[in-house]
Amino acid sequence: MTFADLLVRALSGSVNLAFGVPGGAIEPLYDALHRAQKRGEMRLVTARHEAAAVAMAEGAFRASGRLAICCATTGPGALNMVTALASALEECQPVLAITAQTPQTRFGRGGLQDSSDVGVDTTAVLGKVCKYSTTVTHVAQLLPKLRQAVAHAMSAPRGPVHLSVPSDIFKASGDQEDLQAWISSLSDIETSTGAAPDLSQAAMLQLWNHFGGARRPALVLGEESGQARDAILAFLAEMNWPVVTTAAGHGVIATDHPCYRGVLGFAGHASARDCVDESDAVLVLGSHFRDFCVAASPAVLGSRAMHVAPTMKSLTSTVEGTRAILAGIAPALQSLRAAAPGLERQVPMNPRPSMEDLPFCAPPAAIEATLQALSLPQRVFYDAGNAWSWSLHYLGASEHRESIRSMGLGQMAWAIPTAIGAAIADPDTRAVCVTGDGSFLMCSHEVTVAVQERVPVVIIVLNDQQLGMVKHGQKLGGAEPAGFALPAINFALMAAAQGASALRVRSLDDLQGLGQCLRDANGGPILIELMVDGSFKPPMGERVRQLREAETA
Repeated sequence: MTFADLLVRALSGSVNLAFGVPGGAIEPLYDALHRAQKRGEMRLVTARHEAAAVAMAEGAFRASGRLAICCATTGPGALNMVTALASALEECQPVLAITAQTPQTRFGRGGLQDSSDVGVDTTAVLGKVCKYSTTVTHVAQLLPKLRQAVAHAMSAPRGPVHLSVPSDIFKASGDQEDLQAWISSLSDIETSTGAAPDLSQAAMLQLWNHFGGARRPALVLGEESGQARDAILAFLAEMNWPVVTTAAGHGVIATDHPCYRGVLGFAGHASARDCVDESDAVLVLGSHFRDFCVAASPAVLGSRAMHVAPTMKSLTSTVEGTRAILAGIAPALQSLRAAAPGLERQVPMNPRPSMEDLPFCAPPAAIEATLQALSLPQRVFYDAGNAWSWSLHYLGASEHRESIRSMGLGQMAWAIPTAIGAAIADPDTRAVCVTGDGSFLMCSHEVTVAVQERVPVVIIVLNDQQLGMVKHGQKLGGAEPAGFALPAINFALMAAAQGASALRVRSLDDLQGLGQCLRDANGGPILIELMVDGSFKPPMGERVRQLREAETA
């Protein structure tokens, strides 16, 4: 038994998925993962690119709540992970990245892909995009550092962690006694579920004083409020406050909830902005206050707002002038129910524009028709670009359709491998990726992973032969029209050539072929290419305004 075996077997009680790309230095770990797979303890999925392996591990966690491994070889393999790990860090998504090093005897001696501290120091590089990054320099360090990594990944705020292990340590011999000690040690790790400190008496008084006399209160839900969804729904059922979400918080509650007033920020709704403007006291829950996702200056929120932040990450990003409390969202809402005013029953409204007059070639109409044609429940991953703007402004979220975006770093092509990872971890919920043709060209090769692994993922590609957000951003901002055009490509044929079931859709009638396409897939992936009209202007004026303000600041 090698120390790579010990590591895998010790983790197998809580981790059952590993994603990665093999290579010489990481081969001892791959051997151990393959042996674990034959024992039924682990599923090993080989991605086509290391960044995609990270995103697949993130998707697996989003779908199952279980930590997953992503692994890469030394040098370029590890460095290929950087962007995806940075995205996971911004989104507070835990993944365990394990990369290899050349043997320690070759450090600084011209070893192939030397990534030690005297080569291209991957531990230092990944340390900038992970909560924890360390090199294991002795077999005795492997267990303690593994324990530390898992604890960092799962404690609030969650995030990616990285272990760099020289191949000679992976290959070192262990025994059964070592294994029992490792399993016992790892089982003792107490990981946080994201719970914040309890609500103190002083914080409770702050909430009561701020909202006790409010006549027009409002609720703003940020990206970290999803962990308290039940408490939020109970609060709204009793208090009837109008509620908006940030762009990143879209989908925390169903968009047909009677109290819902829309999205505040990028691609948002006038009703949401009016709701906040007209309020005399605003409760913000778990927002990272990114301009992109809130688009609310201190003049809009400021002293009228109180931010309840469940983690220090969101607390320290509170906008200037807004008071903040580090506390759990659920206890804060429970406290407010005893002191804040309840309102008259809200009149139901739908802040989303009607799509009845939109032709099928309009992107939001085509997306909605396709999603309706697919079975529920759905977990829909929207990629960076126009998929964001169309979905935020027009499309709904419900208990049967989860709406997920990665808006912290805004990584293009993130949704494709993330949806694949989610479909592997939870095949009972339909995993759907909505992406643009530009993003798909960055990551189309990962379709072959879904084919090889028979993953029931649906990939919807908006084909308008352009980088739509770039084109319309240039037009709205008065920039030179350059670099946005893409060639005419048949993505359905591309996917079919890779072994996936595929359908090219130009009209609503073409969607009638979806049933046959799903049957042909037989539990594997399908790609739906929507031929949409790129002349429809996406609702992205807020983004252009921010760019203009940045230029003049």
